Amino acid sequence: MNTGKLLLCFIVVLFLIPYSQVCAVPSSQAVGNDTGKTANDLHVWSKINGVSNCTASGMTMHTCSGTEMYFDKGNVANGSFVVVDWQNSQSDNLDRGFWTLDGTNIGDAHIYSPHTIKGYNNLWLIFTVIFLMLVGGYLILRRRKKMA
Repeated sequence: MNTGKLLLCFIVVLFLIPYSQVCAVPSSQAVGNDTGKTANDLHVWSKINGVSNCTASGMTMHTCSGTEMYFDKGNVANGSFVVVDWQNSQSDNLDRGFWTLDGTNIGDAHIYSPHTIKGYNNLWLIFTVIFLMLVGGYLILRRRKKMA
């Protein structure tokens, strides 16, 4: 395989990594309770399908499926908030949500903006550095061949 084809394959892989599930992107967003009551459950939805590894500060039980995240067994006073953390295949925002008290909807969740992206998986950074090193090495070798 010649160097050009190898370089092209590496470039394709490099740009596909951020969009693969292997390289999940962690996201975090604050969700406030301004319902006037203490809540013990939170239901929120992300904008992109495929959420995983979801947690919410102060909530002991959680379920993640598709775009929905459900958190239970908490005690969130009116005027306070929780921080929801999750992973997805790309940068994501929470879309909507609501609070419940013992299963009864008590009001919409206040979803704070902007969300915080914790950063891409280190795999993307590693591939970028390797790519830049390969390109540099290729250019040096090419220049030496011309000089010889």
